[in-house]
Amino acid sequence: MIEVKKNTRYKILTPNGFEPFLAVRVLHKDEYYVIYFSNKKNIKCATNHKFISNGIEILAKDLKIGDIVDSKLGHVNIIDKVLERGDITLYDLINVGENNIFFSNDIISHNCDFATSGNTVIEPEILKWYEENCIKEPINREGLDRALWVWEYPNPMRYYMVVADVARGDGMDYSTYHVIDVDTLTQVAEYKAQIDTRYFANELISIATKYNRALLVIENANIGWDVIQSVLESGYNNLHYSHRADNSVDFQTYLSVHNGNNTLVPGFTMATKIRLNIIEKMRDFIENKQVVFRSIRLLDELKVFIWKNGKQQAMQGYNDDLVMAFAIAMFLRETSVRYKKTADSLTVSVLNSLGKSTADVGFYNANSLNTQNPWNMKISAPGGEYSQDLTWLIG
Repeated sequence: MIEVKKNTRYKILTPNGFEPFLAVRVLHKDEYYVIYFSNKKNIKCATNHKFISNGIEILAKDLKIGDIVDSKLGHVNIIDKVLERGDITLYDLINVGENNIFFSNDIISHNCDFATSGNTVIEPEILKWYEENCIKEPINREGLDRALWVWEYPNPMRYYMVVADVARGDGMDYSTYHVIDVDTLTQVAEYKAQIDTRYFANELISIATKYNRALLVIENANIGWDVIQSVLESGYNNLHYSHRADNSVDFQTYLSVHNGNNTLVPGFTMATKIRLNIIEKMRDFIENKQVVFRSIRLLDELKVFIWKNGKQQAMQGYNDDLVMAFAIAMFLRETSVRYKKTADSLTVSVLNSLGKSTADVGFYNANSLNTQNPWNMKISAPGGEYSQDLTWLIG
């Protein structure tokens, strides 16, 4: 899990003196450079770490032995550069002072992962790679205005999540969702339209049901509650829940929502203190090319998703609705895998129970059905047993 630790207390030395910085990003890499300098210093850094050479940015991977870089006391030469492979934890500072440069072992470094205000959150070279290798025309465009783009139809052996961002209703933004194959981390469908919340709720229920009763995640801010309420009233029960306080939902607590737990609320809560982590998780998946997205609409939004006044947001005059829904999907991906395993184990429990049943159970006895629902079963989970309505398994 990526970590971003906000900072309000410390400052770091820069060419302009000690300056504040927004946060520290903890990076976990499986390869890195060790660069040795003529001032007898060395730095371990990511391959895309940015140094400064005669005032010009240069990536670590592009440096050569003999090159000069700017330092605290002028220029120093690179005397060796070694690519190492193996797990390492690196630390990157976010939004340092006015110029986003600071001293690291007396060498001037640029925020290697966060550029100055106005630059994209995702590196342009990464976006270019996706454009050349992943972007595809959908195999079908469906619905009104052909707003639903489909790249893969449902596979009955796959587990999906549908993640939605609901438009605020001011006419400037769009309601969106992505359908993600949780196992392969591939975007299989996408929706973007200006649509009434009632119709959007029906759209979400329809697509989630179609994709194997997918985990449905809806941001619950403002008008999102209208959509969530409609989904709840429909009886769709594979809905994501968040903690009221900090959104750090864990597996056991998620399950306990079925047992009257009141610390969870339906939908995804975009708490201010985790927004940075959410976008960082998306950024981490994209940067490491662990996710496959096909949509040119999403790519276009990522190209104008920038740092502005210390916050990641769309460039003025553009939208980030697809980006935010996609970021939530990436943030929840690992949790969703745990939900998948639970759903699988629940299914196995039901099938095992049916396999051991005899005629005395009375599943087909009308009188017994009036008094007991055979699909209301006791499920073992951490912390004890709870009652679970499993009719959705045969729906």
